[in-house]
Amino acid sequence: MIYRNWKAITDSSQIDPYMTRALALLNLDSPLGREFVNRFPEWFSTTPLEDAGPIPLSVIRTTACRLDGMERAADFPFSCGATVELGIPTLQFALNSHTEREWGIPLIPPELKEVKQQGTTINHGVETFVCLEYNTNSGVGIVYFAPLIYVDPTS
Repeated sequence: MIYRNWKAITDSSQIDPYMTRALALLNLDSPLGREFVNRFPEWFSTTPLEDAGPIPLSVIRTTACRLDGMERAADFPFSCGATVELGIPTLQFALNSHTEREWGIPLIPPELKEVKQQGTTINHGVETFVCLEYNTNSGVGIVYFAPLIYVDPTS
């Protein structure tokens, strides 16, 4: 299986943000995808995500929009399936006791309550996390975090 080497892609001075988004959407099993892999082997890897570098937040947002078909989906990458498609592990916390009971999700720890915006980083335990989704739609209150090693919130 071929993986995108996000560390190499985002470190490359040859790539602009539009190319990064195009690479995120490229089907690597298609003829064009295979041609990209052959022409730019440094941008691809046979190692899983953990070793290939963090995925830019802009790519995660673009993937959510592609999967959902709506631009608003960029704010909801977990709910739209982008984190699963990209192989990004997440922590989820309930924002209220109702969601905790109904969904069986642990209540958000006090030190994480201040995070309400996608892309915000925060230390929790011994690891740094990035807020991927703060979802209060339909009365459900859930926030999703991913380890910083998987997400580049600056790009």
